[in-house]
Amino acid sequence: MFPSASSQADRKFIYSLSALNQFQREQEDRSSNARWAF
Repeated sequence: MFPSASSQADRKFIYSLSALNQFQREQEDRSSNARWAF
């Protein structure tokens, strides 16, 4: 899937990408929880 993932730059890029995805998921969870609270 990531042929050049051995390079440090690519690993850092992939890591920040997954961290961003997780952050967005948490934001969506928070907003849906807030919606349920009201």
